Amino acid sequence: HIDHAVIGLMDPAHGAFVHKNWWWRSQKSIHEKVKDFAPTSYGFRMCTHKPSRNSLAYRILGSVRSEITFALPSIRFEHITTRRHHFTALTALVPLSHTQTQIIQIFITSRWFWRLLAKILRPFARKFLRQDAHIIDLQQINNKHLNRLMLIGDSDTQARWYYALKKEWHAHQLQNRNFVNPVKPCKLYWRS
Repeated sequence: HIDHAVIGLMDPAHGAFVHKNWWWRSQKSIHEKVKDFAPTSYGFRMCTHKPSRNSLAYRILGSVRSEITFALPSIRFEHITTRRHHFTALTALVPLSHTQTQIIQIFITSRWFWRLLAKILRPFARKFLRQDAHIIDLQQINNKHLNRLMLIGDSDTQARWYYALKKEWHAHQLQNRNFVNPVKPCKLYWRS
């Protein structure tokens, strides 16, 4: 279901558990994270921050800053900057049916040599995305028996915001009024 795919898209704590790769991160590298969040027009933003030091991919890039934005209906932007270059990842989820969602991911960069390496990097990106899809497939099996998510702690706050944003979106359309973002600025803590 699109809702479960979106929650997987924004889960900040899944990296060390789902993406266990030598080139990304491992469970051994788990540590506490603290990030500032703020509302946007139709979603929320993980404010500009230094990405995880436990990710080899980010360490290779050097001095990096990242900002991640989620927007309704199901779009995630990650803007990564180094001292001289920019990378943007756009992920969009498109519902195909009640139980199928298509994941579309596009990378844009100002570094010309990354475009040349795209063919080499493509299998890594596919494996990375397939790991996310596999977890959602397992979650779908679980949902046949227990169709309820346990959203606990700060790591699941973004999922709760998603449901609140959807509810507000529907209410503002039904009542023919302005959209009022229910997300408030805050600091969230989790381990990943």
